[in-house]
Amino acid sequence: MKIFSGLSFVFIYCLSTVLCYTVVDGSLKIGKDAIHFGEIETQEVKQLPIDQSTEKIEIQLKLKDDFTKAPNQLVVTVSDGKGLVVPYFPKFSIDNKEVKLTIPLKNIPANLKAQEKVHVSLVIGEPSSNVQLTKLLAELRPSGELTANYKRIERFGTKPEIHHVFGEDPKTVNPIVPIVFSAVGVFTLLILLISWKVTIGSDLLGLTSHIVKSNPLANVGFLLSLAGYEYVFIQYYLNASIFKTLLHGLILAIPSIYFGSRVLRTLYQYHKTGRA
Repeated sequence: MKIFSGLSFVFIYCLSTVLCYTVVDGSLKIGKDAIHFGEIETQEVKQLPIDQSTEKIEIQLKLKDDFTKAPNQLVVTVSDGKGLVVPYFPKFSIDNKEVKLTIPLKNIPANLKAQEKVHVSLVIGEPSSNVQLTKLLAELRPSGELTANYKRIERFGTKPEIHHVFGEDPKTVNPIVPIVFSAVGVFTLLILLISWKVTIGSDLLGLTSHIVKSNPLANVGFLLSLAGYEYVFIQYYLNASIFKTLLHGLILAIPSIYFGSRVLRTLYQYHKTGRA
């Protein structure tokens, strides 16, 4: 029974060896350094260094099998051995059974070149049979320069707590606003004085004296209401809130309208007599 089991094992091993692809010759080159492959397989995995001066990785292999067409799966993988795998598809010649591939170092992802070691493997297979080959060709050792130059991409996850300090509310309005209002007020006053000069002329002082003497209470009340408005605007410019300014303006509107109408009525009567 033991002899039969041993013979069965040897038969299955020989059959699998016949059915599997085999690398009979070839090399993997990085600059002047190279790894050579032959029919005698060893368990030793050879290492090659890569650094900033490395330009490319050249792979040239010869397979042992009778090919009528290219293998259904033929790929060279570069991986970190932890799940990060990048495939490269080499050229294959049926006539001389050669696999050729050139991998520029710049085409290898930066996160792979930042690993301590990188595996280069050859994978050949057919989905309809057990004919397959997975061979570790070499182990690359990136230099410290390649590792140091890599910046990890920020992934989704817990982020540092964001602290935001809100600025204080402005205590006064923008300075340009009162300047514009003051300019408009001065411009309006100039227009008023010019219009008085044009319409009343040299009798301006006489008109003013007549209004004061004919209705002194209304005149004084109107002037005081105007002075009150000036005081309210000055307070607003200094530090008063807009709501307090509007409230005081509404309060002053009552006496200013009342006394102002009296003064204008006196002016109308004076103008009606032909003296203005």
